[in-house]
Amino acid sequence: MAEKMEVSAVEDKQKDIAKHEELLLEGQKKLGEQDIELAVDLLSEAARLIESIHGAFAPEAFTTYLEYGKALVSLASGEVQKNRTMGEVETDVEEPKILETVAEETGETLDKISEADMSASKDATADETGNDTTMNETNEADVTLKPEEDEELEGIDLTLSDAWHILEMAKQTCEKQLEAVKEEEDVRKWKLNMSEPLHFLGHVLVLNGKPEEAKVEFIASLDIKQQFLDADDRSLAAAFLEIGDAFAEMCKFADAKHYLEKTLDTLNKKIASLEAAEDKSTEIEELQGLCKEVQEKINEVAESEKSVANLRSNIQEVLKSLEPVDTSSFNDVSSLVKRRPVDSKVTPVAPIEKPDDVTSSLKRPLVDTADSDEVAAKKAKPE
Repeated sequence: MAEKMEVSAVEDKQKDIAKHEELLLEGQKKLGEQDIELAVDLLSEAARLIESIHGAFAPEAFTTYLEYGKALVSLASGEVQKNRTMGEVETDVEEPKILETVAEETGETLDKISEADMSASKDATADETGNDTTMNETNEADVTLKPEEDEELEGIDLTLSDAWHILEMAKQTCEKQLEAVKEEEDVRKWKLNMSEPLHFLGHVLVLNGKPEEAKVEFIASLDIKQQFLDADDRSLAAAFLEIGDAFAEMCKFADAKHYLEKTLDTLNKKIASLEAAEDKSTEIEELQGLCKEVQEKINEVAESEKSVANLRSNIQEVLKSLEPVDTSSFNDVSSLVKRRPVDSKVTPVAPIEKPDDVTSSLKRPLVDTADSDEVAAKKAKPE
């Protein structure tokens, strides 16, 4: 009886392992096909199943954790892009981020920078048309980065939270294995494995609007890759490219340009090594095509960086022209008291008697009362 139960348990475990492999492969396939929501569902079930088989942080669970985390990052990225463009036509979704960048660089508040930007834009429009223009009160051209409903924002936050959690589990799985393994090849394997969740944790931070914290994760990932991979390794180029794109998305153009140029340098090194080996495959042609695409990205980033510099210059000119606020009156307490407007119906403390006909009295010339009888007599005396 005990043997039958044991055999049954082994068979169930084998079935679960086979089911996990099926879910993992299908999830990876759907992720590659950009069917993100289905990929998330499949990989979520695969992660649940592998933990039930081997337990949390088991080395067998690493790949599933990583793929599930990547799917969640892709899902969150899609949701962010959707919310940026929801209901908006022909608007520049980069402008709010550019203004944030200028605010950081100038040390001014975002509200003041936005006000100065609107003023600069109005001046530019007036110069072009010869007429001053005013903003419509409804501000229909403004870009709304936030979704229309709070529930959707919570959904994005939840997806990013789940992605962070599962990628941290993948990272901790690597850390536990690095504590256990001794062979040099195993150390290399698990360190390179750990570079992957670090890379995607950086993406989570980018999507969460924390580029400086993201840079820390990206650099930690790249340090590992550069330690163990050749300088012309295509996976290293892919990592540089993804980081460059992420920073461009955040309007951090200097960082974006730096990593895109590293991408181009790595690809050129790969082309040189293939040419030196007299490689006859189509890989050189493919890499040359990738180099052109990356160069186009670098040119676009350079143009965006130039636009930010011009915008910064215009805003700084407007800020300089703004009159400084006179704070001297802030020390006078009476200036903080809200004065009641004068009410014509309120009787003054010391009322002044008014003549019966105020209008006629204003028009009447002033006459000395001492001479009034003499003047009257002269007027009455016939000629």
